[in-house]
Amino acid sequence: STAFVLFGAIPMLVVLNVFGEDPAEYGLRLGEWKFGLRATGLLLPLIACTLLYPASVNPEIRQAFPFAPEAGRSPGAFIMFQAPRGILFYTAWEFFFRGFILFGLRRYVGDWMAICIQTIPQCLWHIGMPTGELLSTIAGGVLFGVIALRTRSILWPMLLHFGMGVVLDLFIVLRP
Repeated sequence: STAFVLFGAIPMLVVLNVFGEDPAEYGLRLGEWKFGLRATGLLLPLIACTLLYPASVNPEIRQAFPFAPEAGRSPGAFIMFQAPRGILFYTAWEFFFRGFILFGLRRYVGDWMAICIQTIPQCLWHIGMPTGELLSTIAGGVLFGVIALRTRSILWPMLLHFGMGVVLDLFIVLRP
């Protein structure tokens, strides 16, 4: 809930009341949904097989995830943990980094510089997380930024990011 307020509601209020701009200009739109759907549908299984499944045996990752260990007790508990996390956390996270920062800066510094700038605080926010996750946020920030700009939407990086979180947690709770 805190992430939703700090990363979602407050930046949205700034967009609306300080900047006086349309939230669609900050990625709150469906965008190029055909590309977004294809990219998400191809990248999620690829990332799951090449990165998330191997990561799910890493003791440092297993100690950190899922954030709520009780999520592994039953399918219902898993869903009850993941649903609010997707709605409150991932939506706000993507709005802040990809919407507010990336779309907000790109007109002033260009696409690639905006991607780099939004990647830096995203990586810094992961300090204290498992090393593999921290290092992967560099590639993740660039990838999510490229998808957001290509689709003109934060929906597709949000779905990919949320899907990655769900799949990693699923691999961890299903592995002995």
